[in-house]
Amino acid sequence: MSGRETHKADAAEAARLRIRVGRFLACGAARCDAGDTRDLKVLVPEEGISRRSLRVAAAAIKRMQADGIVAVSRIAEAGPHDKAPTGSEIVSLTREGRAWLRRTLSAGDDAFRRQHGSIAERRIELGDGTADTCLVDDAESPLAWLYRRRSRDGRKLLDDAQFNAGERLRHDFTRGQLMPRITANWNADINQGRRRSGEAGGSSDLTDAALAARVHVEKALDAVGPELSGVLIDVCCFLKGLAEVEKERQWPARSAKVILVLGLTRLARHYGYGGDFANRKGSVRHWGATDYRPTL
Repeated sequence: MSGRETHKADAAEAARLRIRVGRFLACGAARCDAGDTRDLKVLVPEEGISRRSLRVAAAAIKRMQADGIVAVSRIAEAGPHDKAPTGSEIVSLTREGRAWLRRTLSAGDDAFRRQHGSIAERRIELGDGTADTCLVDDAESPLAWLYRRRSRDGRKLLDDAQFNAGERLRHDFTRGQLMPRITANWNADINQGRRRSGEAGGSSDLTDAALAARVHVEKALDAVGPELSGVLIDVCCFLKGLAEVEKERQWPARSAKVILVLGLTRLARHYGYGGDFANRKGSVRHWGATDYRPTL
C-alpha cells in the first residue's frame, strides 16, 4: 500500500473512531480511566448507566477536545457516593459536539465515504474524443480492488487499459439503466418479450443518452463474445467478487481472475485502449500467395 493510500486509510479510521466516541458519549458522560498503556484510555459510563466501556487512544480524545467536540473536566473532590475518585477525568459531549454528531449521522454513509476517501470522481474516456466524470465507490468495486493489487513479482494484476475498459463498461451499463427490476411487473404481457414503449421503464422513458449507452454496451459485449461477457457483467457491473462468481458458475478456484483478465483485454481492444491496440487493428503486414512461406 502506498503512502497516500495509507494516509487515506488512517484518516478514515480516525473519522470512524470519532463517530463511535460521539455515539458513546451521546448517551451520557463517561469517566476516563487509564488503560493498559499510557497512550490508551478507557471510557467508563457514569454510575447508573448500563453501557459497556470503550477503549480509545488518548490522542484521539485530545484531538476531539481541541476541536470542541468533547469537554474534559476533573473531579476536584469526590463525594462519599461518587464512584470516580478525586482527580478523575470526566469526558462529555459539548453542545457543538452534539450538533456535529447530528450533522454527521444525518448526512448518511454516502457523504461520510466521500469525505474520507471511499467515493471519488473518475474521468471516463468515451472514445470519441469526449469524456465523462462520475462518482464511483472504490470500496464496493471488485475491479478497483484488483487494480490496486500486485502479483508476487510486483506486477499489477490489471493494467490501466484493462481497468479503464471495465470502468467504461460499468459507466455505460449504469447510464443505460440496465440493472434488473427488483419487483415483478405483473401487468406486462407474458407473450411480449420487450416492454411496450409507453410502459414505465420502456424506451419512451429513456433519454437519448441512456439509449446510446445501451447500444455501447451491446456492441462491447458482442465484441468480447458470449464466453467472456458474462464474467465482465458480473464483476464490473453487478460488482460481484471473484469468489462469488466462481461459486455461482461452479468454476475452479482462482479461475475467475484469469477469465476476467482475458475479457478485459478483449474489451480494452474494442475500446481502443492500451498502447498500440488501435494501431494493430486491421493492419496488413504482407501480401502472399497461397503457397507463400516467409524466409527465416
